[in-house]
Amino acid sequence: MLEVAARSGSITSSEGKHPLPHEVMIEAGRLQKFWVEGGAQGLERSGYLFVDRDGDFFIPEDYERYCQEAVNEALATLYDPSDAQVMYEIQTYLAWTESQRLPAEEEQALLNNLPRPLVQWVRALGKSVVRVGIKRVTTVVLKACSSVVRVGSA
Repeated sequence: MLEVAARSGSITSSEGKHPLPHEVMIEAGRLQKFWVEGGAQGLERSGYLFVDRDGDFFIPEDYERYCQEAVNEALATLYDPSDAQVMYEIQTYLAWTESQRLPAEEEQALLNNLPRPLVQWVRALGKSVVRVGIKRVTTVVLKACSSVVRVGSA
């Protein structure tokens, strides 16, 4: 942990002190507004380098991935819409994902510059899915690809 703290600039050798755990680590139970406060970037802006989830330590990016997987699992299964905590998590996550989108012009530019094999694969996938009754998959897949491109270039 100290190595990560030193690399992040939270401590420097000239300060001659080590950070206390509570200065660079936060318990997951205290993160009710994780998505509202910017996900992993919000934790890092607040100076936190680790999240303690029941004794397992995550760097902010890994904790964000963990939370994304949990929300995606909730969305993929039947969940109780009257469960306020689940609904809050889903709503704040969806709002956060919307804030991560590229402006329409940048998104379109990325879509226009996709590698030809990927475009061909997406078209073939779209045709296959349409045959089984699901429509507009090409648009969804292309948007997912643009998100991947954005994350990869960040």
